[in-house]
Amino acid sequence: MPLSDLLVHVDASKHCAARLDLAAMLARQLSARLTALYVGRADDVPPTMADQYSSAQLDAVDTAHAMQREDVETLFKTHMSAGNWQQLIEETGDVAELVVRHARYRDLTILGQVDPDRRTVDGELSVPDLVGLNSGKPILMVPYAGSFATLGERVLVAWNDSAQAARAVDDALPLLKKAKKVTILTVSPSNAENIATDGIVGHLDRHGISVETERLVAGGSEVSDLLLSRAADETIDLVVMGLYSHSRLRERLFGGVSREVLRHMTVPVFMAH
Repeated sequence: MPLSDLLVHVDASKHCAARLDLAAMLARQLSARLTALYVGRADDVPPTMADQYSSAQLDAVDTAHAMQREDVETLFKTHMSAGNWQQLIEETGDVAELVVRHARYRDLTILGQVDPDRRTVDGELSVPDLVGLNSGKPILMVPYAGSFATLGERVLVAWNDSAQAARAVDDALPLLKKAKKVTILTVSPSNAENIATDGIVGHLDRHGISVETERLVAGGSEVSDLLLSRAADETIDLVVMGLYSHSRLRERLFGGVSREVLRHMTVPVFMAH
């Protein structure tokens, strides 16, 4: 399926500018339409408690929300190229719920990594988790730090022969076809175990995509650390991988690899569930 209809979540964070720049660059690469979604918070003051606040306090809340909306609109206009392929939608309500709703009707949703200074409590799913697990569509995660001059020229596919990894690869095909180099990386638990790659190599070859394969042995190392370290060593500008549920059972089965990558990523990551 072509990636011709993109969605990017925008907010008033200091990291949003880099996210918009990357989203605009990707839209140009794919000749895709780009829609930005800004979700304003619902009133901080519940109607049932409004009589406990002065009119000045209520006005201050409204003013703060209005200023945030203006900041986001200015940011959007500043970082978007001229053309009729971009649009800014503004809604008010629960961020995750609204982004999931809009993501279901787009080919790919671009989201920002959770800032560690604003991380959710342990066990609570973040907006990217919820969108990735519940929208039925792939997501592209942008690190909260840094800017990105290229995307998808040098791609690392984290392969573990799972349904989620296969889904991620197929969803990312439009990007893989444009890549200059694609590496299929497997991380085996030990020397005695091996993850098959013949099937995925053949599948990509039938789509006209030449790949290299590489195998690492985890030993006592974290899989996520090995993946991100290899991405840094090879100046990878996009990682493609499956996204797993964050339930305790899943974490025992898969080691929480996608969770740790989401926390510590330094390059954009394309994920599908």
